[in-house]
Amino acid sequence: MFGLTDELIKEELSYCYLNSVAAIMGIAVEQFRRDGDSTDCTLMRMIDLDSSSRINVHLRVQLKCTCSIQETPNHIIYDLKAKNYNDLSDKSTCPIILCLLILPGTKDQWINCTPEDLVINGRMYWETFEGCSHTNNSSSKRIQIDKQNTINPQSLYNIMDKIAKEEQI
Repeated sequence: MFGLTDELIKEELSYCYLNSVAAIMGIAVEQFRRDGDSTDCTLMRMIDLDSSSRINVHLRVQLKCTCSIQETPNHIIYDLKAKNYNDLSDKSTCPIILCLLILPGTKDQWINCTPEDLVINGRMYWETFEGCSHTNNSSSKRIQIDKQNTINPQSLYNIMDKIAKEEQI
């Protein structure tokens, strides 16, 4: 009998969450099921810089999902695989961010489906590590994500807009 493990279900929910937020802002998502460089998908959108100038913006995303985190009043604390951290900290011509979906602790709370709504009961946060020093750890790197860095339609568009304007994200 075939079925998805809880880890694969969480991975699929992270794609669904990001796809939904991106779609409402007209941002296209190209998914990669096998990522050697810690890129799960690329976000793409044409951004108007002014009335006569447009730029095609691309943003790479590494998706993670968890039910258990540590936190401080201002930060989410997460142990990211060292390989992923090092890939995310490399300089690149195409920026990359980590998007971490945090779901409730029990599987039956992950989604709520009614005749009126389909809700993913979680919150996604983002962080960039570009230009940070690589870790020498072999297994993981403990990271902090600012709780203000939530993924929602406007914040995702703002990230793309900053890339278009060559501003730091």
